[in-house]
Amino acid sequence: MIINVLQKLGRLKIVILITIASILVSVFITLFTFHVGLGEAASHIGIFLAIVIPSIVAPLASWQLIGLLMKIDRLEKEMRRLATIDPLTELLNRRAFFHDAEIYINCAKRELTNLSVIALDLDAFKHINDSYGHSTGDQVLTHFSATLKANSRKSDLICRLGGEEFALLLPSTSENEAYVLSERLPRLLGSRISNMNSH
Repeated sequence: MIINVLQKLGRLKIVILITIASILVSVFITLFTFHVGLGEAASHIGIFLAIVIPSIVAPLASWQLIGLLMKIDRLEKEMRRLATIDPLTELLNRRAFFHDAEIYINCAKRELTNLSVIALDLDAFKHINDSYGHSTGDQVLTHFSATLKANSRKSDLICRLGGEEFALLLPSTSENEAYVLSERLPRLLGSRISNMNSH
């Protein structure tokens, strides 16, 4: 929650707010100390120091601290993303897919709606790696993933289970609709590779 506020306001605004709060607290403590401790009004020098010192110290300290908190937040988000996304294809990884699939399945059961899953495997992928090298194999996986994304809905779960194995979870999709898509995907992939080769 605090990080969300920091991100929303931005580093500079937060530092300014902290500095203003520090000055107000410093002036209050100075006035209170003079009034209670010494029984007299605070001097001009005391008030001046109560304003100047936090004006210098608060921005220096808070700028570094806020920057560090924001960096930690960015790193945490990146780690969360890396824990759920396959880095090559940028699809869900196996663990994230099974986690999300369970939610989708429970929802389909509760709402009595169709849900289909298509398991996909690239034929002769080992031959591609052996004959043309792993970088070519990576390109095939990347283009196949792009084809899946381009022909899926936002609500669909697309996953690289591992190696050349993929899965599509299709909410509100009948068996026949899933079959039509599974038949169409190889043709779409073929046309995508043809277009790549022509460029």
